[in-house]
Amino acid sequence: MKKFKTGSAYRITGFLLILSAIFFNEWTLVRFIHIPGPSAMVLFHIVLRSLQLLLISFGLFFLLRKREKLAVDIKKLILLGLSLVFSAIILEIGLRLMTKSPAFNAFLPLIPNESVTMVVDFPGLSNTTHYSTNEWGMRGDPIPKNWDDLKTIFTIGGSTTHCQYLSDDKTWPALLQKLLRQDDGEIMIQNAGLDGQSTWGHRLMMQEVIPKVKPDYIIILAGVNDLHVGVRKIAVNGDNPYVRSTLIKRILAASRTLQLIFKWYQILIEKVPIVDRTEHVPLIKFAPPDLDKNLPLYDFNKFAESVTNDFESNVRDIIKIAGKLNIKLLFLTQPTIYENSEYWDNKRAQWFYPTSDAVVYSCATEWKIINLLNRKLEQICREDSITFFDLEAVVPHTSEYFYDSFHFTEKGAEEVSQLIYQYIDESGFLKE
Repeated sequence: MKKFKTGSAYRITGFLLILSAIFFNEWTLVRFIHIPGPSAMVLFHIVLRSLQLLLISFGLFFLLRKREKLAVDIKKLILLGLSLVFSAIILEIGLRLMTKSPAFNAFLPLIPNESVTMVVDFPGLSNTTHYSTNEWGMRGDPIPKNWDDLKTIFTIGGSTTHCQYLSDDKTWPALLQKLLRQDDGEIMIQNAGLDGQSTWGHRLMMQEVIPKVKPDYIIILAGVNDLHVGVRKIAVNGDNPYVRSTLIKRILAASRTLQLIFKWYQILIEKVPIVDRTEHVPLIKFAPPDLDKNLPLYDFNKFAESVTNDFESNVRDIIKIAGKLNIKLLFLTQPTIYENSEYWDNKRAQWFYPTSDAVVYSCATEWKIINLLNRKLEQICREDSITFFDLEAVVPHTSEYFYDSFHFTEKGAEEVSQLIYQYIDESGFLKE
C-alpha cells in the first residue's frame, strides 16, 4: 500500500505540473500581455513558453520515470536548482556593484552621480559643457537632509527640460532656481527632465518617483515628444514601454540581470544598433530640405486624432495623481522655432528620421500639431482649474533662441527662465 501511495503521489504531482504549465501560462499571457511586437513583450512570451516547457518536462518526468530512481533524481534536481538560484543571486549582486542603476525605476533612466564634460559645436552654446546628476539621477543641487523643510519644485519634461547640451548652471530650471532664490532662499528645483519622454513617461514619473520624494510643486513642459509618438504610431506599428503591463515593468525594474538580458535581446534579436558617436546637425547650419510635394503627404486630421487622445488621457492622469498627493501643478506649452508661415510650409519636418520610418509633412504642419497639443493642454487646465502658462506664445521663433527645431540655446534657456519667473511672480503660483 505504501508503494502504491508513493507512486500515486508522484503521478499526481506530474499531472498537476502539466496542468499548471498549461493553464497558468495561458492565463498569464491573456491577463498581462496585451501588445505584440519586437519588444519586451516578445521576450516575456519566450520566457513564459520556456517555463511552460520546463514544467511540462518535469511533469512527464514524474509520470514516466521509474519510482525507485525518482528520490535520487529529485535530490539532484533540488541541488541543481539551489545552485542556479545561488549563482543568479551572485550575478545580480555583482551587476549592481559594477553598474549604475536608475535611482527609481528601470524605465526612467535617472542615473545617479554622473559627471560628463562634452565638447559641442552648436550655435548659441558654449564649446565645452558640463553635465552632472545628483544621487536621485537628476540635474540639480545635492539633495539636502532637510528636503522636506524646503520649498521644493520638480521640473518634468523631455529633452527641452533636460537640456543635455547646456551646462548644469545654464539650463532653464537652474536659471529659474537662481531667479526664485532672490525672493526665497529656501527654494530648491530638481530637473527631472529626460530625453525622449512624452506624457507616457511623465505619468510614470508621477507614479513611481513623485510619491517617494513628494515635492511641493511640479512644473511640466510637455508636448514635443507626444507629437513624435503620435507620428510614429502612424509610420510604424511599434509599442510603447510605458503601456506595458505593470507585471513586466515590476519584473524588469527589480533585476539588473533581467535588464542586461533584455539589452542583449534588443541587440541580438531586434538588431538595435550600438552607437559610440552621435552627430546633431543644427538648424542654423543645415536647414530642413524643401518639401517634395510629389511624395504622399499624411493627412493632418490623422495626426490630430493619434496625438491628442493619448496626450489628453495622460495629462488628466497626471493631474489626478498630483491631486491625491496634494502637489500643485504648473503646465507649460512647448515652444518651437517653427510657425505657420509660407516659408515653413515649404520645408519638410521629420527630415532626420530613417526613410523606412519616414512620415512626410511640412514644418508648418508640425507647428499646427504642436499647437493642437498646446491648445488641448490649455483646455484641460481650464476645465480642471490647473495653473497654465502659454510659454509658446511668448518665445520668439528664431534661431537666436533655438539651435534646432525645439531645443533652446543658452540665450533661449535664459529667456525661458525669465518668462516663467515673471509668470510665477505675477500669478502667485508659489504662494500658499
